Amino acid sequence: MADEIVKKRTRPDRKEALSVHTEPGDNRKYLEHSMVMLDWPDVNVREPEQVKERMGMYFALCAQDDMKPSVAGMALAFRGQSLTIHSICPRKAATSLKRRTNF
Repeated sequence: MADEIVKKRTRPDRKEALSVHTEPGDNRKYLEHSMVMLDWPDVNVREPEQVKERMGMYFALCAQDDMKPSVAGMALAFRGQSLTIHSICPRKAATSLKRRTNF
């Protein structure tokens, strides 16, 4: 038993483990998904029907492009104004979103 050589464990390469792995064409897909929202008209966030319609447009776009919805994407759907998300959500939910997304 003392004659057995134990191989030293090596840690995985941190640079490789922490890098974002994308396939060719992924960046184009993400950019095109975001660029569609740039052409959308402005929304009055004080009008619940307009907010509801915009959220529907955003989720439909995510489904069409097979993309996972995100808070950042939702903010972009409302013209990239992160404060808009906080004005729509109840106070407790907005605080929770802020902690998770670091707006």
